[in-house]
Amino acid sequence: MHDIHYVSDNQQLLVMCEALADVDVIAVDTEFVRRKTFYPSAGLFQLGTSDTVYLVDPLTIDAWQPLCAILQDPQTMKVMHACWEDLEVFHHCLGVMPVNVLDTQLALAFCNIGWNMGYHNMVETLLEVSLSKAATMTNWLQRPLTDSQLHYAQEDVTFLLTCFEQLRERLVAEQKWDYCVQQNAYLIQRYENGLSGGDYIKKIKSACFLSHKQQHVLLSLLAWRERTTRKKNIPRSWLLDDKSMLAIVERTGNAVDDGLRDFLHSNKKTQSLSKHIEHTITEALNTPEAQWAQRLPMKTRLPKKHPLLNWKACVEEMSNDLSMSGQLLLSKDEFMSNLHADQGDDFVYVVPVDWPAWKTQLVGPRVIEWMQRLMTESNSVESVDV
Repeated sequence: MHDIHYVSDNQQLLVMCEALADVDVIAVDTEFVRRKTFYPSAGLFQLGTSDTVYLVDPLTIDAWQPLCAILQDPQTMKVMHACWEDLEVFHHCLGVMPVNVLDTQLALAFCNIGWNMGYHNMVETLLEVSLSKAATMTNWLQRPLTDSQLHYAQEDVTFLLTCFEQLRERLVAEQKWDYCVQQNAYLIQRYENGLSGGDYIKKIKSACFLSHKQQHVLLSLLAWRERTTRKKNIPRSWLLDDKSMLAIVERTGNAVDDGLRDFLHSNKKTQSLSKHIEHTITEALNTPEAQWAQRLPMKTRLPKKHPLLNWKACVEEMSNDLSMSGQLLLSKDEFMSNLHADQGDDFVYVVPVDWPAWKTQLVGPRVIEWMQRLMTESNSVESVDV
């Protein structure tokens, strides 16, 4: 049984942080509300050790430095599950990005237990314990919190360290622990770099097929939307969704003409925003090309029935060989984005320079070797057919 402490004032927070100061590994989770806002509103922070759980009330505390120091202490490992939204909560509400984070969802993938497995499924799979999901979508900003909410929040960290210890033991035995630590650091750094919203264009799959000018206009519109939605604290899609933004960009020529104005005024989603959109596009088109951002690399489009379209066979082969989740090893985007046309109908795979070391060493050579083997077999079949 864990001791449960509800931390609701600055002094209690200080006492908690003093107790956690020498702890090597801490389970961390958050509860928040984010249904109608750009930013998450924190409702509860949970921190746990092997025998104690702290439920921290962010609505009644304002001296956060002791907790920030722990979150940013590189000597203390913070264990989380599916950590991305939790990291954003800490970044927005406390102004810090936790360091030395280990995501058990990622550890599950390295153990080839599952990909994007939820916390409750992990606990059931590893510990054979079924947890209630009744409080998942409740209002975490209400006070007082119900007994059901407090029990749910407590369980979110009670079992996390036990699962972590199982996963760490397996990863160490299979010599994957260092790989998992590398991947966590790599993904968190990428996440932190993207917090400004400047990389959002990479989430729009068709953006790479736009002209350089259209990409420049799209980036300008995305920056305007980012500034506006953050200021108003509303979801991006409430102002203008990605699909509508692409439709505008595809209709943009060398200037804001009558055709584009007619489209903006006739579209319900853009009528009230037309002046802002026209101004943003005009400014973008008046910017010298030398000041534009670098064009996004064009993704390769393979011909129909090309052998490389069977890239999932490579992923399955690697997954079986390395005993890791295939989605962890290579996604479709990672394959297609780094595939480049060579001479004739041949293609070469270029391993990304920013991959973590484990992936460069294990995945890159296997992809290249698989491609070479596949193309050799394909050419042999063609020779026999002839």
